[in-house]
Amino acid sequence: MASIWVVEKGSYSDYRVVGVCTSQANAQILADKCNATKASYQDSATVAEWPLDPGVEQINQGMNIWFVRMARDGTVESHGDGSYDIEERFDVNQFGTFVIAYVWASDANHAIKIVNEKRIQALALGTWKMPKLRDNPRLPTEAQLAGTGFIPSDYEK
Repeated sequence: MASIWVVEKGSYSDYRVVGVCTSQANAQILADKCNATKASYQDSATVAEWPLDPGVEQINQGMNIWFVRMARDGTVESHGDGSYDIEERFDVNQFGTFVIAYVWASDANHAIKIVNEKRIQALALGTWKMPKLRDNPRLPTEAQLAGTGFIPSDYEK
């Protein structure tokens, strides 16, 4: 997918696009110039890659964004139409017990299959991290987890 490079500055109500460039190098030249002349109280200019026509190809193929919440063991906890978004995401929750994913798919079963494949891949590659239970006082203790069906030994120790 083709991209453009955007120079951004500010945050919240002060956020703005300073310029749009055809290459990362050109965007960096623009950002460097903005940052060389900025006052200490001003936000730095940053460079971001934005895809051109995001999701158009998938929409033309009859696909939609689907939301899937899947437990670490592969159990589908919920799923549905996520058409209010066009960006794919795969986010493991803070306790490492489930993932929330948004994927392009033709239907719910296709979405579940895609998320399950990503889940298996994350587990196999070790990118699905479990928090260290004993090192974080904000996490539930093993006693608090008893009876929940969650296996405390899944936490990294």
